[in-house]
Amino acid sequence: MFTLLWWLGPWMDQQKSPSDISLDKIPISNGEFELFVYRSQKKKSKGAIYVIPGLHYEGPEDIRLDRFARVLAASGMIVGVPALPTMKNLIMTPSVWEENIQGFECFLQLELPKKPGVFSISAASIVAFQLGAHERWGRYIREMLTFGGYVDWSESLIFSLDGKIDEDIYIPVDPLGMPVIFLNLLEQLSEIQDKDVFKTQLLQFVTSTWEKEEMQSFACYAPLAKEISRDVALQDRELFLQACGVEEGGVDIIRRIILDELYDSSWLQPKQFFHKMQTKVTVAHGREDGVIPFTQAERLWGEIGLEMRGGYHVTGIYHHTGLISLQKLLRMFLQLPTEVWNSIGLVRSIARVGGVV
Repeated sequence: MFTLLWWLGPWMDQQKSPSDISLDKIPISNGEFELFVYRSQKKKSKGAIYVIPGLHYEGPEDIRLDRFARVLAASGMIVGVPALPTMKNLIMTPSVWEENIQGFECFLQLELPKKPGVFSISAASIVAFQLGAHERWGRYIREMLTFGGYVDWSESLIFSLDGKIDEDIYIPVDPLGMPVIFLNLLEQLSEIQDKDVFKTQLLQFVTSTWEKEEMQSFACYAPLAKEISRDVALQDRELFLQACGVEEGGVDIIRRIILDELYDSSWLQPKQFFHKMQTKVTVAHGREDGVIPFTQAERLWGEIGLEMRGGYHVTGIYHHTGLISLQKLLRMFLQLPTEVWNSIGLVRSIARVGGVV
């Protein structure tokens, strides 16, 4: 646990990773994707944890996720991270459930020191809940921790557009998150003339800009969107630029689709699994999360049966993808002791889920 506290704390340089961690990539489903397996070469592994990535085109190769997996491995866990094709394609479809089961089955075939825990990130919470409620595989899970998960998919999408929780609470959102939402709503946009090209170019824009600090300003991403839009059908270019947040109207289009219930997200609602869960669940969230609001964590916790509750942690030290900036950290100086204590509780839960305490 002390290893986790050292590497995951606000005092640590988040660009550094533990050394002497081995990485093996195991083919799954006839080589359609891989399971990334991390182990410490310094110490014998005492536990195991299966980490389910959220929506990101790099999957386990995202430098932040790779670092997190290495930190877990350095603490004494065997870590498995599946490169789920659905999550890397950025479009949520039920196929992700079968992909995840294949990844988990592959992980179980390794020589694990004990029953593995499951750690899910952001939108992958729905995948974790499906696994935890699975009649066959749920009983093989030691415990589960979902970080940044949601209880209502549609509400989370709307929040990610404007960052409004209520009249008094606003959290800055990623201006480049809207193209990812459009990718998931393409089937509802019948006015697009050439959806294949539209999707390809939108993916190109996302992979060039999403979650990259240097592309956060309009002055940086707007010219790129206009350049990429040249390969989109002439009739589709205005909508493409709206999807990229370069022209006005994109937010209204998404709101209309969601609020008019033109988008069926019923399969993405986690409540269908809670009464079938076979393992305890710890709910954790960053208060500064600008993609899924921290209020979803409280509601999620309330939906989980008392006998299945493992722990609850909401901390202001983390946002959606990691630690908040040093500037924000200093602004919350008076709350820092409480927040550090909350973070220690979160680290203890991670260690428990991974079986190293």
